[in-house]
Amino acid sequence: MLVIRCTSIVLLGLVGRNWALGFVGADLGLYLIIKMLRGDLWYWLPLGGYAEILSSTLSRILVKIVTDFTSLVQFRHPKELGGVSWLFSIFLAMVSLPVAIEINERTNNDKVAIGLAWKVLWILIPTVLLSLVVFFVTIEKKYRG
Repeated sequence: MLVIRCTSIVLLGLVGRNWALGFVGADLGLYLIIKMLRGDLWYWLPLGGYAEILSSTLSRILVKIVTDFTSLVQFRHPKELGGVSWLFSIFLAMVSLPVAIEINERTNNDKVAIGLAWKVLWILIPTVLLSLVVFFVTIEKKYRG
């Protein structure tokens, strides 16, 4: 996931800094809005007042960023990122790479970067999908829900 996410951000950054910041900001913003709507934004630190709001928001952002780039399975816990958000993050990373390549092809003529990105896509996307299938097949039936 690290290479896929980084390649997407770099390709969008080659088009323009606002594209890369918009991609990361929209992803984080959507995540925080979903956490707020579910009533799950508050983190476990009982600091009270503005310190609690700041620590909760910062903790959620850090967990999201770490999970986006590493796909740590431990953050699938409902009190952290959550299973659906974890899968959506992986799906978004896999979808964002071909979209970033297409945007870059239309606006930027850096053939070396685009060629490398297509190689990354054709190698890593099937590898991630195979890993996900193996992961879900090997989960014990009592934990599948």
